[in-house]
Amino acid sequence: MESIAIYLPIILSLVGLLYMVVKRAQVMKQDAGDGKMKEISDYIYEGALAFLKAEYRLLTIFVIGASL
Repeated sequence: MESIAIYLPIILSLVGLLYMVVKRAQVMKQDAGDGKMKEISDYIYEGALAFLKAEYRLLTIFVIGASL
């Protein structure tokens, strides 16, 4: 029973990584679309990066505050 508790998370992690690789390959095979779709995707990409930058800034402040 203890060996299952040790190996199950490792096995499930590897299965999840394999699933991610397969799905990524499927997505990368898809056509990127026309110019308008690429323009919209660029706006989404820029917005996502701005959001992540703001989140990391807040997370940094929180981690520094929590560590003191």
